[in-house]
Amino acid sequence: MKYNNLSYSWSNKQASQKKLPIKSNSQFIYIHNPQNWELVYIDGEKKSKAVLLPELSVLRLTAGVNLVRKNNSNVAIANVQSQGSTIIDPEKYDYIRVYPCTNGNRYEDSFVSFENLGGSLIRNYDTDGFNQFRCSLMRDGVITPPHEHFIKIMINDNQKLIDKYSQLQHNPNHEALYKKAIQKDKDLKLVKQALKKDGVKIYESTTKSNHD
Repeated sequence: MKYNNLSYSWSNKQASQKKLPIKSNSQFIYIHNPQNWELVYIDGEKKSKAVLLPELSVLRLTAGVNLVRKNNSNVAIANVQSQGSTIIDPEKYDYIRVYPCTNGNRYEDSFVSFENLGGSLIRNYDTDGFNQFRCSLMRDGVITPPHEHFIKIMINDNQKLIDKYSQLQHNPNHEALYKKAIQKDKDLKLVKQALKKDGVKIYESTTKSNHD
């Protein structure tokens, strides 16, 4: 049994007799710090290409936590913005879903789905859809492309892995990690060059995606 029809958009509360057999949690919004990026492989028009997508953090709107006051999250949001993070407005990007559950409401993003298999609650996640959502944030200018400084940090951090595993290639697992780090080095440098040349255009014409 799937629970897809049980949820509703956070801005359109509805009454429901059915409930998700899981504990409630607090409402949230996505935020992005300009330092945090993730290398992801996107299937483009001709071939797969590497892009840097923003890592999105969760700001829980729980009263008494993160400067959230009862029924008022404005202070918490303003504090996050003052620290340089971008708020992903759920009123503009309808990414929050609300599930009635055993003791209140369960807040998930729209890429989560639940189903009941043999009495077990299974949580599924649409990674491709989430990556396309992040691409859309880049294309729409909600989040600006990564600064070259932070790409260099990623390259330097990855170089440490290359140095580490280059000495351990007698182990098949370490050899695989070494090759993966070498490929990541090439891809990060290609992305750096592409961003310098084409900017946000590199996020256009994308379809399915694969996590690094």
